Amino acid sequence: MSNLRFTLYLVLIFLVACRQESSLERALAASGDNRKELELVLDYFRGDSLKYKAACFLIENMPGAFAVDEEIVAACQPFYQMYDSLSHTYDYDSLSIYDQYPRGKDWGRQIDSLWNAYSSYNNEKLKKDMCIDIKTIKASRLITEIEQAFRVWKENVYTRNYSFETFCDYILPYRQENGLLVDSARQVFYSRHHGQFFANPGKNMIEEADSLLRLYSYIGHSGFHATGIPIWDVATLEKLRHGLCTHKCWHNALLFSSLGIAAATDIVPAWANRGSSHSWSVLIEEGDIHPFNPFWEQDLWQYKRLYSNMDYHKYWGRFRLPKVFRKTYRYYMEGPLADGVPAKDIPEAFRSLRKKDVSHEYFDTVNVRIKLRKMPSGTKYAYLCVWNYNNWKPVHWGKITGDVALFSGMGKDIVYLPMYCMDGEMVVAADPVLVQKDGKVRILYPEDTREEMVTTQYTGVLAYPLNRYNNGIITGTVLKGGKVYGRWGDTLCVFPEQIELNSQRLQVQSKDSVRYVRMMLPTKGMALGDLKFYKKTASGEESLKNVRWLTELPLSYKEESADCVLDVYSSTGYRMDLDEKYADLDLGECCRLAEVSFCPYLDVEYRENETYELCLWQDGWQVVTSAKGGTFLRFTDIPRNALWLIRPVSQSGRKHVRPFVYETGEVYWY
Repeated sequence: MSNLRFTLYLVLIFLVACRQESSLERALAASGDNRKELELVLDYFRGDSLKYKAACFLIENMPGAFAVDEEIVAACQPFYQMYDSLSHTYDYDSLSIYDQYPRGKDWGRQIDSLWNAYSSYNNEKLKKDMCIDIKTIKASRLITEIEQAFRVWKENVYTRNYSFETFCDYILPYRQENGLLVDSARQVFYSRHHGQFFANPGKNMIEEADSLLRLYSYIGHSGFHATGIPIWDVATLEKLRHGLCTHKCWHNALLFSSLGIAAATDIVPAWANRGSSHSWSVLIEEGDIHPFNPFWEQDLWQYKRLYSNMDYHKYWGRFRLPKVFRKTYRYYMEGPLADGVPAKDIPEAFRSLRKKDVSHEYFDTVNVRIKLRKMPSGTKYAYLCVWNYNNWKPVHWGKITGDVALFSGMGKDIVYLPMYCMDGEMVVAADPVLVQKDGKVRILYPEDTREEMVTTQYTGVLAYPLNRYNNGIITGTVLKGGKVYGRWGDTLCVFPEQIELNSQRLQVQSKDSVRYVRMMLPTKGMALGDLKFYKKTASGEESLKNVRWLTELPLSYKEESADCVLDVYSSTGYRMDLDEKYADLDLGECCRLAEVSFCPYLDVEYRENETYELCLWQDGWQVVTSAKGGTFLRFTDIPRNALWLIRPVSQSGRKHVRPFVYETGEVYWY
């Protein structure tokens, strides 16, 4: 594969360097002995101006596209059969990796073992060179693909009036992913579903798409077992019935485009508040998008809400996306590769021109300017990176002017580290920055001022599923106020269904002044880490300092006092069963409230038999101090405005630790 990447890179550099020639001439020149096949296509459509333009579009953007050798797929057929037989012993039709976890895990172990043995024995057969489209594709295949694309475009009641540009980008392309075989998959899909979907007016496109996807709900996620299995065509994926998100994404794109629906794959190169990356499917209307989970689920179309950088998943918590790119067949001549930067000085994620920045279609973005330091001579680009699986992963490039790099369209409420790429290595270019919710950039560098830190967790949002029990205890809590104790008036606020792992502020709607507050709990129990009240003043808002409990609350099973809820630390708290479904407070004065903030009770992640290191970032993670686990960790005399990380000493390379910023008793995870 390394030789192929080198070859493709030379092709791309050739395209960039020969700007004086037309795109079509450059592509034909790169086709070698296959030029006659491409010219046959052009001659075939020369009498139809629109189809001729479509043919030119495919050929102009073809250099760099490639497929696996069909012999690799043929060599894997005995393995596919063994895979199928093994899966049937686990009741293939009902096997779900996640819903039936023990059986799925056992199935996965056996699949892994089977593939390791087969691939080792057939190693040489699986090493075939790739087939470069521009040098191998046949005229008959291109003509068939173009003719079908035009036919389904005009047959589709939803897309027939889309622009030619949208058609070329999302319906016309025969290839959805490099490596895939160029076969008759789209013709097969068309024969299966023609006339059943997207053909009759008066229906809803998303409802029809939902029904179509349900037909392929038998294809599930592999649970990351045997990820090296070659799956390079639709027939193989449908036979194996399990794959990764990338596999199901190209399956969906081929399926929908075969029926005239504009479809693509969108990717986040690295999550900004958890590990890994992700790819998903998207249907495209002119002026709107409909992203969805590539694998079937009941709540299929929630991605636009979840990936807005504003909302939360009921089980997984919040997702934060630094960038979103769309995989494309079209070249986008921008960035370091188009600017002639050597491949060794470009992160692998940006060694392709077949992607389009679509971040603005999902969330509010901001352009970020970073002043750099230690800039190597001749460096043209820097990269913004996010912490991901125990490393800084690049998510976007920025062109350097002087000593400042400009990064366009970045996600907010995210910590980034500016870096250079030098000979394949990422090198720190500046201090980490927090791009705040309002778009302002804050440099994270330790200050001389000191404070005390109290924490209970070190994995950030990954603790969200474990904390759902605590969140459920207080979800729907109603706060009522009154001037006289026992006479409760208007509702002040209600705790929402979706609760973060740090403090949330709620606006108080009532304009009446109050002295006493009753918490009307949904159950006979409390699970709070923090509770604060803010009053209106002439200059804005001010926190109330003398709040106390009126209800006598017992020590918790962990001997926690309810007063921990009213201290300055959100990580200390109180969880306990109560005799009543309410608890009362005295605010210490009669005033008009502006806001109430609360934090759920946070379970301690620190194990009793483990030591944990507190690290701050200064051109690398520097160990400041350490402490034994078993309870919340308290660190004194630590600098403010730093980027922090806590990691278990015995697992210093653990990939699920998350960085955070600490401010006035509150942990903010990134």
